[in-house]
Amino acid sequence: MGTDEDTYSVSEIARAIGEKPRAVQFWADMGVLQPEGDTYRKGKGVHRRFSTSELQYAYAASYLAGTNAPLSEILAAVGRLRRLTPERLVEAPTQLAEKIKSGADVDKFDVANAYIEMMEIGAFYSSLGEGSHIIIVYHKVNDEVVMDVRFWFKRIAEAFKNDMAKYASFALHNVIGFKAIRFDDIANTLEAIQGYRDREELRRVGDESFIFSCRALIESTAFKS
Repeated sequence: MGTDEDTYSVSEIARAIGEKPRAVQFWADMGVLQPEGDTYRKGKGVHRRFSTSELQYAYAASYLAGTNAPLSEILAAVGRLRRLTPERLVEAPTQLAEKIKSGADVDKFDVANAYIEMMEIGAFYSSLGEGSHIIIVYHKVNDEVVMDVRFWFKRIAEAFKNDMAKYASFALHNVIGFKAIRFDDIANTLEAIQGYRDREELRRVGDESFIFSCRALIESTAFKS
């Protein structure tokens, strides 16, 4: 699977996500999935092939279809996933960090805008289902994005040592929490952001809602493997 320069046929995508080929074909016909281009083979008609990204979107479509979501919702959700490019994921925190570095005045509204942006992204991932493997699949090919987001929020938190650091760390959770496999991964990140040296102290004084959310993620079936 994944021949022809790492593209996939309808049947290959169907096998990968556990769906019938006609479901994948339907999503392609309706615009949920976008082929790389039609490959013509003599005597066999038109064969569509799809990129690795489309395979990820097929996972999302499959999950949403399993919840009886209408086609319009599947189209909207996959469309939004397409717009969450690496650049889009780090745009808000990057702009804030650049403003901090430039020495310009930064107020709580600048921080709030970056915070809301990351919360929105986190909420969207959550809406796809905490137990959905699409979240993990997406981040497997975007680890560099996660590292960029960690870096920029660390810079933001360094500029706001007090209550702003809490908001930055909570927003950070909404991006990296979905890919963290163990609580220790998140604890290490918070340790770097907030300057805690003692892990037990972190558990004690960390924002309670943040810790609760982390534990809920760890206990979910998606992160037991």
